Amino acid sequence: MTVQQQLTRLHRTHPTRYELAAVHPDGRRILVGYTVRKGRRSLLGAVRQRAEVLAALCGPEIAFGARVSDGATIGPWRIRYTGRTQREAVSCGELDYCEDV
Repeated sequence: MTVQQQLTRLHRTHPTRYELAAVHPDGRRILVGYTVRKGRRSLLGAVRQRAEVLAALCGPEIAFGARVSDGATIGPWRIRYTGRTQREAVSCGELDYCEDV
């Protein structure tokens, strides 16, 4: 699917979704997923949904912060909202998806 086709599909059928990424201290970034709401509950749900993949990739210990801005920590990786919407990510270049890495 081309970028234009993805943007057209997002415009018609999807509400705004927010990008959630795992960031390593050395600068590597992988896409955890997109959530409809930008809150702690959505962050927890997205990480739990991909817990096996993230544990294999980042390490077995997952620690969640008290606030959404604290994100979650898995080994040296930090999981946080990037500040981009799905539409911005598609048009500027998406990160590698955690299940594809």
